[in-house]
Amino acid sequence: MCIRDRYQRRVRGAHSMNPTKEEQAILRLEEEIRTKNKRREEISKKKSILGDSEEKKDVLEVEKLTKEDEALEKDIAHAETEIRKIRWENSQTAIIALMAVGILYFCAAQLGFV
Repeated sequence: MCIRDRYQRRVRGAHSMNPTKEEQAILRLEEEIRTKNKRREEISKKKSILGDSEEKKDVLEVEKLTKEDEALEKDIAHAETEIRKIRWENSQTAIIALMAVGILYFCAAQLGFV
């Protein structure tokens, strides 16, 4: 069973199984992404409120919020990359396992066991 299936089962309510380290990492990263996206939404609201003002204090605040928003965007991109990397490694493991089973089946067929 791949991580996606386990994650979907957990989302649908099958909480009895123990998550693997990879699943825990993915869930942690997804939660991190959600919190950072919420913060980005807050920043965009503040920037829209302060955007029309021409006071120096407000302009500096908008610049500060813009820098924070850019940093959050980079963090989110990094977390998404980590999630893809974990899923890719798991899919590669599954592919190797299927190839091994196929080779064993082929050998058994050649020897006349199947």
